[in-house]
Amino acid sequence: MLEDMNPDKTGFTFPCLAIERVREHPDSTDEDVKLMREYLADANWGAKRLVTALRKKGIKLHTDSIIRHREKRCPCWKT
Repeated sequence: MLEDMNPDKTGFTFPCLAIERVREHPDSTDEDVKLMREYLADANWGAKRLVTALRKKGIKLHTDSIIRHREKRCPCWKT
C-alpha cells in the first residue's frame, strides 16, 4: 500500500503562520496581509510588541512564529 510514496515536495508550498493567522481573521483584507509582511520585515516592531498589537485586533500568534520568520526558519522560506 505505501510502496509508491516519495518525499517529493514539488508544488507544495509551506504557509507562514504569521501571515496565515492574519488571513484567517474574518475582517482581514489583502491590505492587511501586505501590512503584516511589512511589520514582519520592520525591526522596529519587536516580536512581543507585534504579538500584543495583533492580539488587540483579535489575532492570536506566538512570538516564536515571528522570530522564526525573521530568522528565516519559517516554513515559508523553505519554498
